[in-house]
Amino acid sequence: MKTYNRAAGGGATQESIEEAARQKKLTDPKNVIWTEQEVAEKAEEVVDDRETPEFEILHMQEVGTQDVFFNLHDKDPSTNHCDAILIKVWLPNTAFKNVQLDIQGQMLMVQSPVFVLNKLLPFKVDKNGAKAKFDSDKCVLEVRLPVIKKDIVDAFFERNEVIAGQQ
Repeated sequence: MKTYNRAAGGGATQESIEEAARQKKLTDPKNVIWTEQEVAEKAEEVVDDRETPEFEILHMQEVGTQDVFFNLHDKDPSTNHCDAILIKVWLPNTAFKNVQLDIQGQMLMVQSPVFVLNKLLPFKVDKNGAKAKFDSDKCVLEVRLPVIKKDIVDAFFERNEVIAGQQ
């Protein structure tokens, strides 16, 4: 008699119950050693003998007259309402052909023969919408990255789903 992943008396087999319990134990937040943020911060500490260049991170907002005069979109000057991040990296005596830029998730990496910058960004960004330019006269790399916005309501529901799954 075939049972098709069920116990002969009905219900799930003992093996599938044990496997489900093992999987639940592995995904339980109490069993996680490091948070995703801690792993990303540690990844920023790449061992390299090259110098870290001077850099600046600026938060940008698109503000119209409705925001300035009437405050209709409920924007404030905080970083919570930024639309993009502008990163300026000063690479003195560096040619454009020697600069390498890489963006993965929340990580930005700029490399040249003399400099290396590995920086965890304050927000998740859309690397496909990124715009970069290099000013050869000033030896400054400017990278504009659109921020992936996560609404507070989305974060609230996501947190509640995690809590509900734990019960």
